[in-house]
Amino acid sequence: TGTKNCVRYFAELDVPAGYSLVATKYVVIHTSRDQGNEMCGLSELADLGADHIKASAKRSFDCILDESAAEWGRRIWSCRDVLIEGAPSADLDVLAYRFAIYHLTVMSPVHDNRMNIGAKGLSGPGYYGHAFWDTEIYMLPYFIFEAPEEARSLVEYRVNSLGACRRNAKKGGDRGARFCWESAWITDGEATPVWCDTGDLELHITADVALGAYYYYIASGDEEFMKNGGYELIFDSASFWASHMKMNDARGKYEINDVTGPNEFHTHVNNNAYTNYLAANNLEAALKYEKLLSERYPELRENLGGHIDVAFWQNALDKLYLPQPDENGIIAEHDGFFDLPEIVFDGEESVSKNPKAWERTEKHGGIEKVQYSKQADVAALLYQMEDKFSAEIKKKNFYFYERNCYHSSSLSLNTYSCLAADMGELDMAYDLFERAMMIDMSNEPASSSAGIHAASLGGVWQCVVLGFGGVRRVGDDLRIEPNLPSAWTKLAFEISWKGQRLKITESAGSFTVENITAGEKKPISFISGGKTYTVDEKIEVVK
Repeated sequence: TGTKNCVRYFAELDVPAGYSLVATKYVVIHTSRDQGNEMCGLSELADLGADHIKASAKRSFDCILDESAAEWGRRIWSCRDVLIEGAPSADLDVLAYRFAIYHLTVMSPVHDNRMNIGAKGLSGPGYYGHAFWDTEIYMLPYFIFEAPEEARSLVEYRVNSLGACRRNAKKGGDRGARFCWESAWITDGEATPVWCDTGDLELHITADVALGAYYYYIASGDEEFMKNGGYELIFDSASFWASHMKMNDARGKYEINDVTGPNEFHTHVNNNAYTNYLAANNLEAALKYEKLLSERYPELRENLGGHIDVAFWQNALDKLYLPQPDENGIIAEHDGFFDLPEIVFDGEESVSKNPKAWERTEKHGGIEKVQYSKQADVAALLYQMEDKFSAEIKKKNFYFYERNCYHSSSLSLNTYSCLAADMGELDMAYDLFERAMMIDMSNEPASSSAGIHAASLGGVWQCVVLGFGGVRRVGDDLRIEPNLPSAWTKLAFEISWKGQRLKITESAGSFTVENITAGEKKPISFISGGKTYTVDEKIEVVK
């Protein structure tokens, strides 16, 4: 073939008539990046591979298959599966959920905290295997609620990359740590291709990473993670924001300018609402955890003194410009968004289903020159920071931005589905969910040509558990508000919270929460309907 790095084997044999030939190929891979192999040379790796393959070849394919199936049953399907009962379509919904769980399992290198999840998983070459905000915002919640020990590996990856991210901040003249838009090996730094400006503009990644870290901590209670880098991550990311924002004297506020928010159709904008609010939340978290650290672990607080600047963070938080709802209750996606021409009018279908909107877009000179969103942006803010806004403001912004959203990113439909479920728009939520789950399961051959959409699959899980199941982290609390679509009569699943394992079973009029923790059981509190409940063994809540 002319290829140097290949393995070939030639054999000739006779197969008598009426017999079948079965060839079983055993493959093993050992590299010097594997934990424990870092000092191995080529010959040592070859010996490891030879020993491994000899041992494996003693077992038949059927034996290995049975062992694999048993392990999947024990580790995954016995505790991470879902029960959905209802209309015939529920079978497809379960299939989509399992399709997502399968890929989230096989593509996540949670055995090694020096690696993270590529945007295309292991299924294709798209994005070179790099990790994005996709991990924290779309996939990490699955691991937090289903497998906290695996979630810890993913957040530790970000801690392990702090050195490179501090260099990234320093290169831009900022303090602290600026996380990379595209991340590869923990020492690589910014891995975004030089021809692409997203690495310079999508600064929200730093707040996304910080959010993932304290989301994990709140849900798990893992103090050791915080002591071993979690606090530093939150502190250094806060220092980045405080040093990067600039004062606008006319407004009397700090601003975050020349960025791209989640809506990548509008680049080089000022004061993207998602970015500014999440930066503020990052600063709030740093102040909160500095106080906690001082009270609980004063010696560690002293050791981390070089990463802490309370006055600097507080000043930035107090003066940071946060876009407020206008007279119609709508938050501007970024400065000047409302000055752009409208392309959808009252009584018309939303952009994603409206050919007239595309015609108007072309008339005005392109997507960047009209009120047009690629994906959830302000909607993503409402979803991540739901306790910051009233129900009325969330509803008004949901409808306004959904009608202007093309959903041309795989990260969009699931967010809008979860928000629609929150608002009781269950038919709409279910329609959006069905569209989301078909991104990688449709008959369209090009839909996954560069690989499956890893974040979208995390989003499918979110639609089921966080959207229809109504499970949510709100502040430091667990909230459960079931929102079952009409197609479902029953939904059951398990989650982890504060080291306890809970089974949640929901129907139209009530839901039960059962503590099924194998070891020591501890009381768990949650919020539902504005009330606080505590479950010791099992509790039923009637809606």
